[in-house]
Formats: sequence, structure tokens, C-alpha cells
Amino acid sequence: MIINNSIIEFANGSKITPLESTTNSRGYRKGVYFMRESISLEDGKYEVIFDQNDRVSEFYALRYGEEWRSLTGDNMVLCMFQRIKELENKLLVHGIS
Repeated sequence: MIINNSIIEFANGSKITPLESTTNSRGYRKGVYFMRESISLEDGKYEVIFDQNDRVSEFYALRYGEEWRSLTGDNMVLCMFQRIKELENKLLVHGIS
């Protein structure tokens, strides 16, 4: 874990940052702290992102860096996302990257 200017970054790439504005780029109100977890796939072609704060969560995918589709409500994809993050964390604990 790295703490730098109030940004907390974990070994798995997750970050918690203080918010600087009242809305994010998608127009949702932000809370006090913001946490983002993401998984990059196919050499960066796709990125699955789970944004959370104390008021709202967003789950969506980017394709070639552009917003592609919302994954909110897709519990199967959320379960796979959480499982991948869990397995990544286990690898990090054992020093495997």
C-alpha cells in the first residue's frame, strides 16, 4: 500500500482518492471518497471498471479506451470481476505477478 497526497494505492492497483468535484465524468454525484478497481483484458483492448463511493457504484466497460457499455445489473459479470480480483490478490500475496 502506498499513501501519497491522500491517495491510497494498493498492490493490486485499486486506488482510494479524495474527491475534487461534486460529479464525475458521467454526471453522477460523488461522495467523500472514491475507489476504483479495474481489470484490463486483451492487451488493453477492454477495461472493466468498478467505481464506488459512499453514494453510488458504477460498473462499466471500456473498449479501446472509450466507454463501451454499462455492466450495472449484470451480476454474472460482477461475480467474475470479483473472482478475478480475488485471485489476483492471492497471487500478489504469494509474490507471483
